[in-house]
Amino acid sequence: MEQNGIGIKLQQLLHDSMTKCRNQSADAVQKAASLIATKITEGRLLYVIGTGGHSFMAAEELFFRAGGLACVCPLLEVPFSLVRGADNAVCAERTPGILGSILDDYGIAAGDVLIVYNAYGVNAATIDAALQMKEREGVTIALTSPSISRFLPCDHPSRHPSSKNLCDLADITIDVCVPPGDAVLRIPKVDVPLCAISTIMMSFCTNWLVATTVQQLSLAGIKTPVWQSLNTIGGDAFNRPLVERYAPMIRHL
Repeated sequence: MEQNGIGIKLQQLLHDSMTKCRNQSADAVQKAASLIATKITEGRLLYVIGTGGHSFMAAEELFFRAGGLACVCPLLEVPFSLVRGADNAVCAERTPGILGSILDDYGIAAGDVLIVYNAYGVNAATIDAALQMKEREGVTIALTSPSISRFLPCDHPSRHPSSKNLCDLADITIDVCVPPGDAVLRIPKVDVPLCAISTIMMSFCTNWLVATTVQQLSLAGIKTPVWQSLNTIGGDAFNRPLVERYAPMIRHL
């Protein structure tokens, strides 16, 4: 591959993945948006969690984001991020039984919706999140890649002890169409593929879901609480009432 062709090739790979995702996940996005819109009209928060490593960034993408929903409560638990080291994050995401206390701490109860971000969809934290939501009579929306989950053997060390898949437990699954291994770009004489696309695909699906939700509410004549960029003229003033409204309920504000 010529050096100046890498960008073109990567662009094409991403285009192909997004097109596949758009075709496969349109119904799921509409269904999830309708559910979220209903919860917003009920005055509920939308809870989100990225259960390990780079999935953590997907939850951040939905929180306090320009053009994003203001009623989002992320479960930003540091052990699942990379800020304390990759080994610690892997250990946390592979430890069964810690999600229950986290959901308790955020007050998640019957009728609440939790978006679970995890492209692989098999680790202990991911599966426990979905199982806990079933126990609480809540609803799980998964952004994950079933092709990865079903590719990994049942005895893979990253799996939950039950060997279950997030895509099979969630009430709604949005397929982010990430291939096994995540990275997609092949370069001659390089043994492994480059350029993981899960973060980009998660962001694409997240913003697609947000826009569809807001559109549905707008068509119903309902004004949706949406953040404006702080780096615009009047941004601080526009967002201040939203901060005052949600800060008592969303600890990370």
